[in-house]
Amino acid sequence: LRVVDASSGSASDVASRVDGVLSGMGAPGWVPTPLSPTVVCVLGAAGSGRSMACAVAASSTGSTHLVPEALLREAMEAGHELGVAAAELLRSGKVLPASMWVELVVAAIGVGGGSGSYVVEGFPEDAPTLEAFEGALGCGVALCVRLDCDEETLASRLEGRSSAEAWDFFDETEREASAESVGRRQRLFASSSAAVSSALAGGGRLRVVDASSGSASDVASRV
Repeated sequence: LRVVDASSGSASDVASRVDGVLSGMGAPGWVPTPLSPTVVCVLGAAGSGRSMACAVAASSTGSTHLVPEALLREAMEAGHELGVAAAELLRSGKVLPASMWVELVVAAIGVGGGSGSYVVEGFPEDAPTLEAFEGALGCGVALCVRLDCDEETLASRLEGRSSAEAWDFFDETEREASAESVGRRQRLFASSSAAVSSALAGGGRLRVVDASSGSASDVASRV
């Protein structure tokens, strides 16, 4: 930011002051302010309509939609170092550390030159990951949208999973999940996302959207 006094002199005088400021750009010792990405995170349990909400939000704002699981598959299929390391961990039955997920998402944002706008789906899942993510980005998450939906509604949507409704699920295994499994997942989501919500709510960076009523398109329009 540069402030120019425009209260004295003629219009030409003001113009010359502005020109003086602009002429300093690019001079030795001048360092431009680095561009930062605008990152919006959308959190929600499987069946909340999260995927469609992210896709619609990204499309309407001209943002890039990032799905960590898809980024992982791409890295594994391409044989990238991170993908190979992740594949080895998964084959041995181990859970991927948060640092790997952070690296995947930050690398995808870096492809865009570190600027632009991004809608990140289902990430970060907990407070330590949020802290690591913002540290790696070098800036804070602009906004987090949390989709709230009760267990009964999620279970009902799973029971009707063969319908044409575009509710999202993690994978084919999740599509086969029982109501009890859905309940466990929802409670796990509520527990892990609570800290993320708390951390971002303090800075006014949290918005909670009702995902328990209407269609997936309705939920997307609210987001």
